[in-house]
Amino acid sequence: MKKEFLNIKHANLFLLINFLLITVLILRDIFYMQNGVLGNHNDSGLTEWLINYQGGFGKRGLPGEIFYQLNNYINIQANYLWIVICLSSYFILLYFFLKKIKNIFSIELITSTIVLGMPVYTGFLWKKDVFGILLLLFCLQLFKLRSLFSLKFILINLISIIALLSHETFIFYGFAPLYFISFFLWNKKNNLFKKFFMSAFFFSPTIFICIIVLFEIGSSSVMTSFERAHLIHHSWDSLWLKIEGSIPDTPGGSLHYLSYVNFENAFFWELNIFERPITFLSWFFLIFLCFIFIINMSFSTSLKNRILLFKILFSQLLFVSPLFLMPVSGDWSRWIFFWTASSLAIFLFKFKYWITEFSHFDGFLKILLNSKIFNFKLKNWKLFLIGFPYVNHMMSPFNYFMVTPIGKSLAGLKKLLFYLYNFL
Repeated sequence: MKKEFLNIKHANLFLLINFLLITVLILRDIFYMQNGVLGNHNDSGLTEWLINYQGGFGKRGLPGEIFYQLNNYINIQANYLWIVICLSSYFILLYFFLKKIKNIFSIELITSTIVLGMPVYTGFLWKKDVFGILLLLFCLQLFKLRSLFSLKFILINLISIIALLSHETFIFYGFAPLYFISFFLWNKKNNLFKKFFMSAFFFSPTIFICIIVLFEIGSSSVMTSFERAHLIHHSWDSLWLKIEGSIPDTPGGSLHYLSYVNFENAFFWELNIFERPITFLSWFFLIFLCFIFIINMSFSTSLKNRILLFKILFSQLLFVSPLFLMPVSGDWSRWIFFWTASSLAIFLFKFKYWITEFSHFDGFLKILLNSKIFNFKLKNWKLFLIGFPYVNHMMSPFNYFMVTPIGKSLAGLKKLLFYLYNFL
């Protein structure tokens, strides 16, 4: 009894410290925005949201175009919209997970760097990633509602298209699983072949947009990308005057990266297995740890549910895996967040397609999930030691430590002592 009480006490301590850290880090970012450190033309978070269609149609431009129209015609300042949408998306997502996980997962796991702590600790809270996962939640919820088929068809495709035109990565972590989940809509007597084509018809508007987005990515040239980046940058001249008091000559942040395209060594460019094997193995080990922590920190004792969880985690990892092979971006922390957050969302909605249709490996999974590696109790304090550096090649002992909760805590304590020393 005493041991159980101590475990509860330690769990509450972890939650308290973790929530406090997340709150402090968010407030710090807002303070930096007010003082020009963040939220300027060099901020990758803000500029990603400001990509619009003023330089012609292109990927990720829908939110920015909406921001542009509101900024210019209703006088709602775009950077304020950005802050409100990012924070609202994060807290809605946090509310959803905390509401749904009762008796399924520990709160410590959800608030850790493995799931919802990652955007804050790693520093991509102000990008579109959390917003994308939120749109996926809306689609999953619509699949669960007993509404008219036509209404589901319109709303799910509409939300999916908004997500795709916000960021093309939704194809991998969002659209791919939604396509298979849509098999639930069809009669159980239909075979897989028929369900596949029925779902293709259901998602035909989204598939059409997917093709347009992928074609736009593949056909971009350096010159057109460069021109588009400058046109978008200068479409926000009035905003730069308000934020910075002057108009920067060249685009920065995400607009800077938009201004060039490089598809050389497209496959395994980022892996660098031979050039940086330790880096690759470190990330591989982190992904493996996510598997271990998520399954071991689930409260479900049902082997069937654990098999379902493993299948969802594995299938989502396969869907997201092309992102790790992208030639330009190395934001592996973000891809891992897409994987973990989307997997848990699908599992919490109790879509059991992975159980009913793909049962060929259940015998192997029973043996695997009954092994010791998936059947030991993890101490909550170990979550303080897990972190995800922003970019894959930034993996080093110091960079890794600085994105863990304990690293952030010590860095904050150091700054506090420094300010107190100067003040006194």
